[in-house]
Amino acid sequence: MTETVLDFLGKGWVGSILGLFGIILAIWFYLKSIKTPKATVHIEASRMVGWGKAGDLPPGIAVSYQNVNVPRISRVLIRLWNSGSATLESNLIPSGEPFRIELSSKDSQILSGVLIHQTRQANNFSVKTSPRNPSVLLIDFNYVDPGEGALIGILHTDPESTPSFKGIVKGQRIAILDSNRQRNSFSKKLLKKSISKIRIFETVFLILGIAFLASAILLPNEIVALVLHFDSAQEPATRAVRDRFMFAGMGCSYIFLAALGLWSRRRRYPKNLEIPSENK
Repeated sequence: MTETVLDFLGKGWVGSILGLFGIILAIWFYLKSIKTPKATVHIEASRMVGWGKAGDLPPGIAVSYQNVNVPRISRVLIRLWNSGSATLESNLIPSGEPFRIELSSKDSQILSGVLIHQTRQANNFSVKTSPRNPSVLLIDFNYVDPGEGALIGILHTDPESTPSFKGIVKGQRIAILDSNRQRNSFSKKLLKKSISKIRIFETVFLILGIAFLASAILLPNEIVALVLHFDSAQEPATRAVRDRFMFAGMGCSYIFLAALGLWSRRRRYPKNLEIPSENK
């Protein structure tokens, strides 16, 4: 058995595959070692009062805010945190492009914007409605270390329940996780959701890995040898072990790469940014 494994590993093409695998791992570990901040936003919205496409109230029902009737009310939870590996400093955000929440219509109004929770008081998060535009909520902070952030709550009157997050971090892209944005049609919603869920790299590698593993376990020796079409002076039993070992090794490699990609893409807001009542 030992001689079979060594003979298999001694083949040139096996070394090439292992070398490529090592290069991929080296690149991934190098990218993970780079220290950089990453602003990530999770948006969770729900309609509190109103229904239908625009959420308008039916005739005969009125809701007022500061003695003014409003057509609808939506609740939004904004989780903003640093998912990177370096501190996110406020000086990385241009003064002309601050972090902010914008409603889709300038005629809509942010009724309330509050800082529900921040992971550390020294982060010094603050929120306020723009004095020039009541449909914009400005977000400010001092600094955010990796894993730290804030939970912000908003009540607004916009027909689109989920607002937009705007802002710029110098040299970085802000990751927006929109959990339930409403779309104009079911087809658009399905398309957007499908595109956002698909991970081509991980899907292809996972399918290949499962296929190779299943082949190593289920296929007869004759078919495995035919697929590999190697001419060898080894005994049939030895060739069968070699061929199945190769299939299993390739399958595990592909599955490992798929799992690595999925793990690197995972994004979930930290537990310390859950709604306070959910922590109990």
